[in-house]
Amino acid sequence: MGLLAAAGALGLHGGSHLPAWPWMPLALAAAAACTALAARRLLPAGAMRAKCGLPSVVAMRGLIAAAFFGSEAFIPLLLTTRYGWSLNAAGLALTASALMWSAGSAIQARLKGQCARRRGLTAGFAAMAAGLSVSLLSVAMGWPPLLAVAGWALTGLGIGLSFPMLSVLTMQLSRPDEQGRNASALQLSDALASSAALALAGLLLHARAQPSAPPDTLPILAMSILLALAGAWISPRAFGAGAKAESGLEAASRQKA
Repeated sequence: MGLLAAAGALGLHGGSHLPAWPWMPLALAAAAACTALAARRLLPAGAMRAKCGLPSVVAMRGLIAAAFFGSEAFIPLLLTTRYGWSLNAAGLALTASALMWSAGSAIQARLKGQCARRRGLTAGFAAMAAGLSVSLLSVAMGWPPLLAVAGWALTGLGIGLSFPMLSVLTMQLSRPDEQGRNASALQLSDALASSAALALAGLLLHARAQPSAPPDTLPILAMSILLALAGAWISPRAFGAGAKAESGLEAASRQKA
């Protein structure tokens, strides 16, 4: 995680002391390789492949965190530099997203039954992808900035639907003696993925920087859209055959106790 953050920092400030850009691909590849090796030992087996059941839940937690937090840091920058909003006004976009996150969490708490919750999990990732797409299109097409804010609010609704559900699924798919370890793995996936996304976002921002133009956040939004779509694609695996088998093991252990 630290290596990835350092790579992003070098990408943003490489022109001050060292000619960093020629080394950035190698530095990023080395950081990603080290992070992947560490993650394989710390995350549940199969998490890197989003295997059915708990591994896919842990993988989705990383995807959702990377998609949301990788863009959230740049939304105020977008509104202040491209549209000339004040910092206070730009903060309203984050407030709108936070309120919609709360609304999404309240909605998912009322979903009953595995089928409804499976659809809700996928819908959360899809809403994130849709909201990010609205924000991206509003910037690319020169639409009013309020549309970018509305897109970001929809993104908040999406993470509110999916994020809490992943925590609940982790507890449901874990045996009692594994809940602490698996909860830690969930948090680790969140931290690793969001740090990697922020580092890559910094590199993308640096690569597209032009002295006479505002920062180009379009590649960052596009990256987050792809991450959200990947989460939507693998979300059914949390309720697949592997998940049922693991839940069966937990039920059997409880009956023996």
